[in-house]
Amino acid sequence: MVGQMAFAELLAEAERAFSANEYDRALALTDELLTAHPDALSAWQVRARTLNHPLQAAEAYARILDITPAD
Repeated sequence: MVGQMAFAELLAEAERAFSANEYDRALALTDELLTAHPDALSAWQVRARTLNHPLQAAEAYARILDITPAD
């Protein structure tokens, strides 16, 4: 299971991978994060930005809306 410190480190690595256009790596890292923390908004946000397939990205953004409290 991904601990809180490991979560932050993996999230930062996923962000770096996304910024470096290493999309497969970013997706693998978000998979790992979301397996341990399925409602982690920050991991879903990275995943949604990383996905190149519109339907998959839409599903990730829908999940973000599901876990974001309404104002």
